[in-house]
Amino acid sequence: MGSKQKHLKRYADHYTSREFHGVTFTLPTSEIVSYNVRGKAEKNVGMLCPGGE
Repeated sequence: MGSKQKHLKRYADHYTSREFHGVTFTLPTSEIVSYNVRGKAEKNVGMLCPGGE
């Protein structure tokens, strides 16, 4: 929470070097605090992985 993309890159690089794939993104804190959990997370993940993987 409150991370910048350059900070997340460090962790992404760490996992990528160990053959794990990940997606990082940042959101404004106001978006995180007001995030409606009911189905929204599943919908967002579905948009990233349309094949259901």
